[in-house]
This record gives sequence, C-alpha cells and structure tokens, in this order.
Amino acid sequence: MALPRRRRCGTGAAGALVSLTRFASAWLVAIAGLCGGCDATPAPDAVAKTEAAAPAPAPATAPTQPATMVEAGFVALDASVLGPADTLESARARLGADQVVTARVPGAEGEEFDGWQLYPDDPARRVYVYLDDVTHRPVLLRVLDTESKWQRGDGIRMGRTLAELAERNGAPVGFTGFDWDYGGSCCDWHGGKLERDPPTGGMTLCPPEVDAAVDPDYPMGDTQFDSTNAWVVAHPPTICEFSLALEPSP
Repeated sequence: MALPRRRRCGTGAAGALVSLTRFASAWLVAIAGLCGGCDATPAPDAVAKTEAAAPAPAPATAPTQPATMVEAGFVALDASVLGPADTLESARARLGADQVVTARVPGAEGEEFDGWQLYPDDPARRVYVYLDDVTHRPVLLRVLDTESKWQRGDGIRMGRTLAELAERNGAPVGFTGFDWDYGGSCCDWHGGKLERDPPTGGMTLCPPEVDAAVDPDYPMGDTQFDSTNAWVVAHPPTICEFSLALEPSP
C-alpha cells in the first residue's frame, strides 16, 4: 500500500455548518470534542515588562496568544495582524487597500462563505478571514497555504511535524486517522505542556507526500491514534492547516 498523498484536509473539524458564526465557533468546539478535552483558553502573557521600558502603542485589539519567540523566517500571527474589532476599512487602512479583499472562503465539504483574504496574491502571507454573521467582524483567521510563513503564538506553523509537536508537548500527541472528513484533526495532548498552555484555534495534520510500502495499519479513518504509532514515527505527518480564533470585542 502506498502512503496516501497529501490532501487538502482543509475542512478540519468544520462539520456541516450553515452560517459563518456557527462555522467559526462549531469548528473549534468540534476540534475540542475530537481531541479529548483540549482547553481553548489562551494562557496569560508571561513576558514581564520593566518599568524603564517605554510603552508600545497598543494595537487595535490585544493579541489572543501568549508571546513567544517567532522562528527565523516566520511572522507572528496574532490579533495585532487582524482583530475582532476590525472592519474592512480599518484593515485596509492598516495593511493596504489591495492587501485586504472580499472573497469567498472555504467551509466544510465544498461549502463557501463570504469573508476576506489578507495578502491574496502571496501564498506565504495569505490568510482566510471568517466573519461574524451579525457584526461582519473577523472571528477566525485560517492558514491553508503550505508556503505560509505565519506562526501562531504557541509555535504552530505549516510544516511542523507530529514528532516535533510531541517533543514540544513532552507527551504523546493524539489525532484522528486520515482519509475522512475530519482526518488528521489534532490534538489530544495527553496532559503535556501544550495542554497546560493550549492554543486558541485548531490545526490539521496531513500525511507526507512520499510513495513507500506502508502497512495497512497506517492511521486511517474515524479512530484516534497518537504520535507513538510506529507508522507515523516512520512517516510523520505535518501540519497542513491551522487557525487562530479571535476573542470577541468587549
């Protein structure tokens, strides 16, 4: 059996949703259900500020992720990029009129919604923006391009392997088997560090693009597996989609 080629597991745990607000909220709820109780509450910012430091200008909205060291070559994806108080006009004023466009954004099973794209012509920076049905303000930022250079506050980025996630977590990482609607949905942190400092958002794993003789027991279907599985140790899946949920405006 050949290892399945990478497929766009882009629906993550979106499910069959009928509105944008329900897409954003239910997508995250479904992830939590699949991952065995991951807490979506962001950890507080642990970076101390000295009295001598000059106060930085506050962004339109406070970041929803704890500060972390962004890896070389990557850019932090947080609410300073786009926040829940932003309008199309404010986003264009800050990022550029041609860098924020109205567009259809992908949902589950081929469904699409009215939303925005940031940096639409640059796959390294493109972000899909999901809007609240009532306020038409951003509620979810979603990254789907494999070339993306965005990194979430907890270190989640495109191309990070399941083995790297487990190392960061200090414990096995659980995920659903591949080749179904919610294939590769992540994660059950098994009490590890990332469970105590959880992300606000979801992520999806995809199997590597290689052809190899693989046992039929390679993780497939609506069953939970984890990073200790011999076949994913030999052929580690990688993050192929992730999102950042935006905290609602007060």
